[in-house]
Amino acid sequence: MLDRRDEAYKLYQISHALADRFPVVRERALYHRVLIELEVQDFERAEQHLEQLLASYPESSYRAEYHFWYALVLHEKKQDPIRSLMALRQIDESLERGDDSIFLQGRIHLEQSNWSQASRVFRRLKSNLPESPYLEQSLLFLAEALFQQKNHVEAQAVLSELREKFNPLQDSVPVINLQVRNLMAMGELKKADELLRKDLRHQPDFSLIQLHLRILEKLGDQQGILETSRLGLNLAATKDQAYLHLQRANALYQTENLAKAYVHYEQALFSPPAGQFPFIRFRLIKIHYLLNEFEAFEARGNAYLKEDDQSEYANELLLMLGNYSFRKNRPEQAKHYLEKLVANQRLAVRNPELDPLQRLELVTRIGEEYNLLEDYQSAEQWLNQALRLMEDIPDQKQNYHLRILREKGLAAFEQGKYRRALSSDLKVNYLDKNLSSKQKYKLSLRIAQSYQKLKRIREAKTIFQKMLKDFKDETRQQEIKRRLKLLE
Repeated sequence: MLDRRDEAYKLYQISHALADRFPVVRERALYHRVLIELEVQDFERAEQHLEQLLASYPESSYRAEYHFWYALVLHEKKQDPIRSLMALRQIDESLERGDDSIFLQGRIHLEQSNWSQASRVFRRLKSNLPESPYLEQSLLFLAEALFQQKNHVEAQAVLSELREKFNPLQDSVPVINLQVRNLMAMGELKKADELLRKDLRHQPDFSLIQLHLRILEKLGDQQGILETSRLGLNLAATKDQAYLHLQRANALYQTENLAKAYVHYEQALFSPPAGQFPFIRFRLIKIHYLLNEFEAFEARGNAYLKEDDQSEYANELLLMLGNYSFRKNRPEQAKHYLEKLVANQRLAVRNPELDPLQRLELVTRIGEEYNLLEDYQSAEQWLNQALRLMEDIPDQKQNYHLRILREKGLAAFEQGKYRRALSSDLKVNYLDKNLSSKQKYKLSLRIAQSYQKLKRIREAKTIFQKMLKDFKDETRQQEIKRRLKLLE
């Protein structure tokens, strides 16, 4: 076939050279050479010969053809789109090349992100040429242009018309994809979910599965994530397996199926999606911790910290390892982890571009960690700073105020600042309804002790008596009674 095309090209070349006295033959020979050049994508020669045709035959009945192919060549060569558009505007849209011209104009505007121009052009094709072979694609491109202009209601109407008029679609995936993204932009996540559940049964495309997983994640539908990732694992190529294992692992983790999540995180680790390797390693280590597999937790946690001891994941591991070391009565080891954590966070908080909420969180954590390190003076200083930062973010007060006061009360108490401790602790005791039994007991005990240190024996007794009613377990009852007796 290639040899025959080469042979034809040479014959047209000869015809063009020998037809000096026959301009029609000469023109047609050159044009057929252009068609072959277009077929083999020799756009340089095609451009030259089309320019020659347009210059040499201004009255030709084929000028619309020449203008169209010239515009297409310029477009394929990614040259100035204005030149392509100028060529296309020379074509009478009522002629044979009319819909070709309109469609290519629309595509050029779309590729240049001229959304309003693109929508006008595709509307024109839709209205003037309803039988055009380009109508299906034009409706999709019109919807895309409307979507980009945030005209989501009209975009949805166009997509519905497209799916109704062309069933089955030539290529359903981009249509479904745009329809779903448009619903998401409208805040219709449940409708987008329903659409994908229906369409994925007939079109289990991986890009649609990815989109569905994003929606399910926003909806917090962990069961849906498990179902959709299972569908993906049944069809995905090897390069996609890790992504699906990761999605499945995350859903299992959120639903506290930790052992199963661990298996899928391990699978994802074989070929992790870009940028996810540290996260997957961290999750595996954390699962060891949550499953009380502390030997593996310590070993893998410390191995992680040898490679990275400054990231957010490293900071979480440092805190977990520090707390675990305290529980195992290894205070020096705990101190090592926590000091490194505080050093990391003090460095991070200096970043002038840090988001105010992130800064507040970091400063609060540093205060909490200084309490763990029993550096109560530093803890109080950082917690005071946290209170000041909190005032600049009023909508976060309910999330941080009691948390900071709880730590501030502890820091003040341990420094012997009992009035200051009471100021914080009494507010927490009165306002914080989410304290665990253990936290409530420690707080009440500290309040009673503060009163005792301030020689306010009657208030101390009142607190201890209330504690007798609130805490019924034998060990605590004995401790409270012992302390009450000391006040007699």
